[in-house]
Amino acid sequence: LEEFVELWVERKSNQYVRVERLGAANDKGRDVIGFLSDRSHEGPWDLYQCKRKTRGGKLGTPEAMTELGKLFYHHTAGAYRTLPMKYIFVAPRGVVGPLRDLILNPSTIATYLIAHWDDYCATEITATLTVPLTTEIRALIGTFDFARVSYLTAPMIVKDPAAAPALSKMLGLIP
Repeated sequence: LEEFVELWVERKSNQYVRVERLGAANDKGRDVIGFLSDRSHEGPWDLYQCKRKTRGGKLGTPEAMTELGKLFYHHTAGAYRTLPMKYIFVAPRGVVGPLRDLILNPSTIATYLIAHWDDYCATEITATLTVPLTTEIRALIGTFDFARVSYLTAPMIVKDPAAAPALSKMLGLIP
């Protein structure tokens, strides 16, 4: 999925100076990044967080909140100087209803994430540490514009003409 998204995003947008696929262990919550300037993580960038689920499975609220928690934790730890301009969950099989409701009502995400930090983030962000909701992380969550968060499903992606060449390459089909 990450490879497809990288190919698709490269073809989709000429606004990116560079597209990079990180998605692997220790990616600090970044699967595919579209850098909008040569300043990389010190400038504007978009994040595509890929969530491949089993057949019939949709991206759930707990996993999505863990991923958002990673974003804020790794930012405060210095992995990236700026937060992404757009944070897109790429979930081909879709998202569960409660998560969709949160994303479509972005003003509700901060309160929800803070209230559920101990459930979804504290022991899930890293395998070696318990990550408390520090004052710095809480403040960052409180000031972040969650209207930047969205999701894409397979039906949404295939409607994009830029997806055809990437699908063709990944699936070995004639365009």
